[in-house]
Amino acid sequence: MLPKVASGEEQFDPETDMPPPPDQFVGSVDEPEASAADESVASRNPPRVASSPPISQVMMSPVVTMENVRLRAEYYKALLVEVKKDPAESAKARRLTRILTQYENAMKAVEHGVTAFNYNELPPPPNCPPLSTLAVKPAGAVPKSTISASSSDADKKQRMVTLLKARQTELRTAALKAKETGNLDLAKTHLRAAHSIDPMIQSIEAGIPIDLSQLPKSPSATGALGIGGGSDDSAGLAYKGPVLTGITCDPPRTFELTLSTTVDKHLRQQVLSDQFREQAREAEKLAARLTQVGFGELAGKMTELAQISYASLKAVRSDAPYYFEWANLPQLNVNYDLADRKLEVCVLRGFVYPIPPDVAGADKLDTQVEVQLSIPSSDNPQKHSTEWVKRTRDPDYSNTVSLFDVDTKSRSFQFLVKNNRGLRASVFYSRGLFKSARLLGTAHFPLKDLLHSATISPIADLMEGRKAVGGRLQIRVRQRSSGSTVAVSVDNRNESVSSGDSRHHQSSYKLYSLAVLKSDKTHTEQCLRDPHLTQVDRDKYEHRLRVINELIEGLQRRLLGPDASTNLKTYVNELNALADETDRKYRDAKRRGAESDMVEYKRRLELIIGELDYYQKRSRA
Repeated sequence: MLPKVASGEEQFDPETDMPPPPDQFVGSVDEPEASAADESVASRNPPRVASSPPISQVMMSPVVTMENVRLRAEYYKALLVEVKKDPAESAKARRLTRILTQYENAMKAVEHGVTAFNYNELPPPPNCPPLSTLAVKPAGAVPKSTISASSSDADKKQRMVTLLKARQTELRTAALKAKETGNLDLAKTHLRAAHSIDPMIQSIEAGIPIDLSQLPKSPSATGALGIGGGSDDSAGLAYKGPVLTGITCDPPRTFELTLSTTVDKHLRQQVLSDQFREQAREAEKLAARLTQVGFGELAGKMTELAQISYASLKAVRSDAPYYFEWANLPQLNVNYDLADRKLEVCVLRGFVYPIPPDVAGADKLDTQVEVQLSIPSSDNPQKHSTEWVKRTRDPDYSNTVSLFDVDTKSRSFQFLVKNNRGLRASVFYSRGLFKSARLLGTAHFPLKDLLHSATISPIADLMEGRKAVGGRLQIRVRQRSSGSTVAVSVDNRNESVSSGDSRHHQSSYKLYSLAVLKSDKTHTEQCLRDPHLTQVDRDKYEHRLRVINELIEGLQRRLLGPDASTNLKTYVNELNALADETDRKYRDAKRRGAESDMVEYKRRLELIIGELDYYQKRSRA
């Protein structure tokens, strides 16, 4: 038509030659053809179920969020439903079931803010990156700000990206300055923190919410490890609150045992006085160390705690009530008495060593520990040995301290620590005169915690190859400083505080009943007879049995000693107080609906009341 009109062969008539309007053209011509085409395509390609579930855009992010973990779990759940339709894929179905279990645990961890969960070990769906732990909210923490970026909120997204990039630039600048001053460890720390912001930026650009509480702190806010880092003596502190928390707690175990086995009134006052003096001395030592390194505010708090302990000594003579409460004691994350090229290792104690077949009993067991560090090489390791500790299966080696020549800042030591390799301690036992010592077991101690702490006290099981032989060993490892930027950490300790106010009064020691202790002893002995008991549980029950026996012996000494009649009256009063306390706990458990606690407290209450009836009948006879 158009060529004929252009050449002049035909005339163009607007009324007949014009095409219809677009709406009429689509509705009248194309729509039927399109529907017919769709029908033909549908007839040629019948609908079928996809072989694998679709991949969501959220699943393409490595950031851990509840939505990301849930979508990945739903992906594997849908895949499991498809696989179960084929009986030949039973092995694949079992594998997917295990993966689903892992993701269910991960969702619980995200819900409760668990940061120690290994999210990167979760198998990712195809073409999806492994998960990291950047957006997990810590337990109990209040989220500072949660950013939800979308296409309609581009300005907010851009502001967040600008903030993250500014913090990244600040960290990189601090890393460069630290490198110029020769502090390579601090430079690496700042550089790692700067790189950790990259996944956050990617998440915001992808529209995935992040938790700003996980944003690395500014270098000017964290402070540096060392002395004289700035005018603010709170830089590098892990805690800035009060030392005494006001939360009451049970006395220390050693104090409790000593006081429960002491009969004389003056000796009991002496035990309490020693406790106050020990607390005062420890507080004064901490105050001196904190003053030396420039933490004046914390030093003042520790001096005040020492003064409280000394002032409480006067109240001991007047039998004033006292109680124990938790204290946040600052601990320096630096050991200034050590050189940079020294690593101190102290073998502390052993727990419940197994009795070898060629040793008559626990009172005949003599042991020694050899500590080995594979530096400078595994072929030429450094070795140190403790002294022999005789006639016990629970030896105390704490008098032996060994110094290893190690450059804790060297690459070889950092490689050894980061790869979970560390010290090896071999426990030997004596077989008698003219016989060589024989290996009882070997304990391996990874030193990874030295990256964050200057002092660690790990505990390890005694092994023979890959088999646990029973017993455990504890050591203490000290270095001058760690790579952490926290110079002062917090150690929660139970401190005694004298008080004349009866509202804060607690018993001077925990109350016990002979009947309840003997019942617990019988139950523990029955548990130890279980042949399927693991070695760890067996050690726990044996330790519990030893504590129960010590408490029973202490109470029996009180009731059979020279002041038996006076102590018996005191003991009966204690039983009455213990009965009231147990009855209160029983009623509280009943109110809460805790069935197991109700049964336990009811059993204990019946035993205590039965013991009280026995002493009352004996007093009447």
